[in-house]
Amino acid sequence: MLNYIHAELWRFFRRSAGKALFLISALLPALLNLYVLFFNLWDRPAERYDLSISLEMAVALMPLAGVLLLMALTQSAFADETRLRTLKNSLSSGGSRGIVYGGKLLSGLLLAALCLGTALAAFLATGLLLLPERDWSAFWEAARGFAAVLCCCIPLWLGMLGVFSLLNFSLSNGTAGAAAAVLLSFFAVPVLFSFQGPAAETIRKFYLPALFFEILPDGSYEGTERLMGQCWLTGCGYFAAAAALGWALFRRRDID
Repeated sequence: MLNYIHAELWRFFRRSAGKALFLISALLPALLNLYVLFFNLWDRPAERYDLSISLEMAVALMPLAGVLLLMALTQSAFADETRLRTLKNSLSSGGSRGIVYGGKLLSGLLLAALCLGTALAAFLATGLLLLPERDWSAFWEAARGFAAVLCCCIPLWLGMLGVFSLLNFSLSNGTAGAAAAVLLSFFAVPVLFSFQGPAAETIRKFYLPALFFEILPDGSYEGTERLMGQCWLTGCGYFAAAAALGWALFRRRDID
C-alpha cells in the first residue's frame, strides 16, 4: 500500500498537470492579496484595506474554490487510467484491487491536505507582506471567522472528494461525471432554498452542497460555529458512503 501511495504521489508531481495544480493552489490565494493591494493603490480608499479585509473576501471564495480544485485534483490523479486505460496494468503487475482502491483514496487525501496547507501558507505569507495589519482586533475577529468557515469546509470537501473519487472509479469518463455532479448540485441549491417547511429544512441540513452556502457568515460567525458538528457529520458520512459504494462497484467492475 505504501509503495502504491508513493508511486501515486510521484506520478502526480511528475505530470505537468499535477505541478500546475500545486502551483495554482499557491498562486490563487496570493492573487487575492495582490488584488486587494491593487485596489488600495488604484482607488486609494479613505481607509486602507488590510489583511482582515482579504480574510473576509477569502471566506466567501474559499468553499467553491476548494470544490473546483478537488475536482481538478481527482481528475488529474485518474487522467492516465481514464485516457490511456492503464488501470489494468496496476492490477496485472500484482497489485490487488484493494491496494489500488485504498491507495487512490489515501493519496488523494494526502494531495488535498498538501494543497490546502500550501494555499494557507501562501495566503498568510503574502498577506502579512503586502497588507500589513493596522487594527489587530479586526484581524483576529476576521481570523476567527475564517477559521470557523475553514473547519466547516474541511469535512464538506472530504465528502466531495469521496464523491469525485467514486465517479472516477465507476465511470469511464470521470471529468464529465464530476462536472455534472458539481453543476447539478450547485444549480439545485437555489431551487432547494426556495422551498419552505420542515421537510425542506431537513433536506438542507443533510444535503452537502447546500451546507457550503449555510456556513457563509451573515454578519456574525456564531451561526457558522454552531454548524461545525453538522458539517463534520454530513461530510464524513458522504465520504464513508461514497468510499463503500465505490469499493462495491470497483470490485465488480470489468477492467479492460
